[in-house]
Amino acid sequence: MQFECHLFEADVPILFAFKCPNGHLPKKLIYPDSREKIIPKQLCDECGYEINRNSQRKKSILTTTYTC
Repeated sequence: MQFECHLFEADVPILFAFKCPNGHLPKKLIYPDSREKIIPKQLCDECGYEINRNSQRKKSILTTTYTC
């Protein structure tokens, strides 16, 4: 994992973001006490299944499509 940036949250002074140098997901968010922040999966409001996300970048435009 490679350090990417610092993030701030209201109740925690800082989070450290790490990414894979090969571009693999997911990225990791780590609290100062070394706990990992777990980001809940998005679920579809209609069917309850996990929402899939697909992103494409063309020059400076990022298009994200969500499907369930």
